[in-house]
Amino acid sequence: MVVLLALAASLPASADERVDVTAMDGVQLIGELGGTAGPGVVLVHGARADRRQWAAAARSLVERGYRTLRIDLRGHGESGGGVDLAAADRDVEGAYRYLLGRKIRPVFLVGEGVGGSAALVVASRVPVAGVATLGRQPASDGPDPRAALAVLRVPTLFLVHEADQDTKRLADGVAASRIVVVVEPDVTASPRVVPALVELFNSTAR
Repeated sequence: MVVLLALAASLPASADERVDVTAMDGVQLIGELGGTAGPGVVLVHGARADRRQWAAAARSLVERGYRTLRIDLRGHGESGGGVDLAAADRDVEGAYRYLLGRKIRPVFLVGEGVGGSAALVVASRVPVAGVATLGRQPASDGPDPRAALAVLRVPTLFLVHEADQDTKRLADGVAASRIVVVVEPDVTASPRVVPALVELFNSTAR
């Protein structure tokens, strides 16, 4: 028995499940679903990235008991369609509904740049448990989240660079929001990201 336990501990973690996700306008997207139990977290990349941007954070979240869905936005990575950043909210809502279809709930939305703008827009129209954005908001060429922010009532986290005064001012006007300031130029690479996300997720259970 001891030998078997030692062998199991030495095996690599199970690979994420490659999944097909349908955007709200029918564009076919590719994603990776990680974890086996717990709340769902949709992780959305920025304009110049793909789902690999979230690989390390997804592993950390799975280890903490969450199910993660990383998607390639349309025209990025392995997803179909042409690049259309303004339509990113259709992709994010498709990912949200995919998790519901797999009976995974509650669902949180997390995005960087354009992915964050899209997450905010979707969070204003579907019952998510919380939403987090990383980097500058609103993001260039993405869906404009400002109207969504005016009606957003779920717990909202903004992870921003210390020099990003515009996003700080935008976040200050959002109900139920929290701002976490990081010093790293690449906000997604900050060691503060995963702890801040987990705090957001836990806050909805209080």
